[in-house]
Amino acid sequence: MTYREARRALEATKGDLAEALIWLEERRPQLRKKPALKRLRSVLQWSAETKIRISKEGKVLAELPAAAGIAALGLTLTSARAAFIGALGISALLNRGYRLEMELNNER
Repeated sequence: MTYREARRALEATKGDLAEALIWLEERRPQLRKKPALKRLRSVLQWSAETKIRISKEGKVLAELPAAAGIAALGLTLTSARAAFIGALGISALLNRGYRLEMELNNER
């Protein structure tokens, strides 16, 4: 599943995570083949292995699990104000020389 698909599902269900999972399951036949627990386990493993880093001038200032990014994305999809504040914050970070990096399975 891509971030775009996850976003589309959350938008279609007005931010309801449980409904978004059902929405995706109904639209993606390959997801139905895996038991729910196995799917959940793979998502949790992926989020544990994937990190989001904030750095400046080569120095890592923060390293967060991808789950934090997913939670932030979910929050921004539930409120226009939260989306605006999130976009403003990211823009400010990038304009001040900070970098956002995503590391998947120890590969940048």
